[in-house]
Amino acid sequence: MSALRGREKVKDISKYLEQHKEVNFVVRKYFDCQEYIDNEHVQKLFKALPTPNDPKIPDYILPLFFSLQDNGPLTIQSSETMEILSEPLWDAVVAITGMGHEEVAYLETPRNVKMLQDSIYYFSRLDKGIVPRLTTSQQLQLSSLLEYMQWAHGHAYKEADALISQGLIKREYLAKIFGSNQPLVTNVGGHHRAYMLESPPSSGGPRNSDSIVLRLWCWHFNGKFYKEHEEWTLSWPPSANEDAEIPISGLEIYPLRYAAPHVAKQLKARGETFWKCHKARFVAYDPPNSTLKYHTYIREIDWNNGAFDLLVMQHSKKELIKALITVHAVSAKSTDIIEGKGNALIMLLHGGPGTGKTLTAESVAELTRKPLYRVTCGDIGTNAEEIEKYLDSVLLIGTIWGCVVLLDEADVFLEERRETDLQRNALVSVFLRVLEYYDGILILTSNRVGTFDGAFKSRFQLAIHYPALHVQGRHEIWLNFINGLSKANPNVDLDDIKAHIQELAAVDLNGREIRNMVRTSLQLAQFREETLGYKHFKQVIGVAEEFEKHIAATRGFSYSDWDRSRGIRPD
Repeated sequence: MSALRGREKVKDISKYLEQHKEVNFVVRKYFDCQEYIDNEHVQKLFKALPTPNDPKIPDYILPLFFSLQDNGPLTIQSSETMEILSEPLWDAVVAITGMGHEEVAYLETPRNVKMLQDSIYYFSRLDKGIVPRLTTSQQLQLSSLLEYMQWAHGHAYKEADALISQGLIKREYLAKIFGSNQPLVTNVGGHHRAYMLESPPSSGGPRNSDSIVLRLWCWHFNGKFYKEHEEWTLSWPPSANEDAEIPISGLEIYPLRYAAPHVAKQLKARGETFWKCHKARFVAYDPPNSTLKYHTYIREIDWNNGAFDLLVMQHSKKELIKALITVHAVSAKSTDIIEGKGNALIMLLHGGPGTGKTLTAESVAELTRKPLYRVTCGDIGTNAEEIEKYLDSVLLIGTIWGCVVLLDEADVFLEERRETDLQRNALVSVFLRVLEYYDGILILTSNRVGTFDGAFKSRFQLAIHYPALHVQGRHEIWLNFINGLSKANPNVDLDDIKAHIQELAAVDLNGREIRNMVRTSLQLAQFREETLGYKHFKQVIGVAEEFEKHIAATRGFSYSDWDRSRGIRPD
């Protein structure tokens, strides 16, 4: 019977391989001959023979007296196994497919053979970048394997080529578009998400033979970066027919190369941003309504390099602050004879409210391109032990992130010690001790410098006094606010306001009060649906002056007179 054909009969395969060391791999094909014989079409090709009249012939042989006049069709192969004999070819297969050594070793299983066939297709069609890394011997032996695969599965490969070139796929060829170390993309919660395929896809097993299993990994962050491994079972879409041709991008998860160009561009940009964060760095973030999950929302910080130049203060003081923070940023080497002491830049900014102390700290952070860690000292408490722990944690965070630490309204720590107030003395001692070993930039603000303890004087590398604003200072502040406002809001009559700038500067206001006047006047103009002009400022200032006159008339003196009388500050 001609169901099976060959060119050479091998009785002992082991002996044959011993004699032919040039053989690099063996393919064993299995056929079901009974199924072939039971085929109705094949049975019609057999012709009955005359039954011999020979008593020696057993009865059960008589029904088999048929002959096949010509070669019948080839029988259908039921299964196939392989065995790789050559070590160089073994290593080459592992290298190009990403299969494990155990999977290559056990090619007797249909699962591993199918994995090899699909991986060879993926490599031969889509990913030949690894070939130059193979030795000459490996490349020669691999070419023989590729030739066999093309010969044995050429029809399936050709059909897969035609579909994949159009961005389409059929269920039987699903595994052929996936290869190890390949980026994949899926959609999670309305956002694209990328994975890396760790190894070639494998069959879903006997219970789920129509699916393939993808072993994936991606980077995650939970305080540190780590690889998270996942196993994804990809099934044929239930909405598609079994023999349908569907877009590859319609799969639940698919190779990134088949995604729309904007998807790949978006994922690359997001991935680069994510990877830049694998070491601590500063980023800007405008939070959406939902919890931050994707790094599309973070961006590079737009530092305000001009903020420091806009400070309204004496030039010599301004230059000194800039010199100290600039030099400290590039060289924090201690000048103290005891290791670990004296490395900090500690500045005290003292003066009345609204004179620019907090704004100076904010501008220093912008100039040094460091985050500002602001602590309002009045909210810390009064228990010495708890305050020490809290300050230690603040300065530790400041050190880790390289922050400019601002202790705002630090009068609670700076106030002079008294013999009868042990709690007050403990607070001052704790604060002095904590300051001693800090290495970063620390800025304290106070508007009660007349009450502070003398021991702090030597702790401050620089103490800057912020006097009450004079007319010229108020003039600069008004101009800064008005110019900034006109850039953000087109409905501003800049000429009208600047024409009355001297009148505005003549009003005795501090910087914070000027900001409030600007904000309130803008809201008044918006309420009236008018262009912001001098008349709005005049109305708002008039109401504010009425309040000040009422306070002075009630108490008989101003706030500044009260502070001078108590020795809090001279201005």
